[in-house]
Amino acid sequence: MSWETEGVEFDLPINSEGLFVISRGSLSSGIVRVHQSPEVKDVKVSIVAHYHKKEVLSGARVCLVHPDNSGNGVVILVSRHHNIKLFFFFIKLLRPHSD
Repeated sequence: MSWETEGVEFDLPINSEGLFVISRGSLSSGIVRVHQSPEVKDVKVSIVAHYHKKEVLSGARVCLVHPDNSGNGVVILVSRHHNIKLFFFFIKLLRPHSD
């Protein structure tokens, strides 16, 4: 059995009132890593889903949100799928290097 991947990237303004990543659903688990780089001006969010069966993607959504102009973020929503347990997210946040 091999892993397959599907990914998406977003840029979030560093000067936002608040920045967030939220996940909901029994299969919305994963790893978050935060890195710094002098080459970025905003926060780059990279999300890669790892899965064994492609049909699990039909129950997953990754959305860029701006709730009430109070911040910027990413929401990961995963509906329950009874036959699929091998599914997780790898999330990388790349923020500007602070001097």
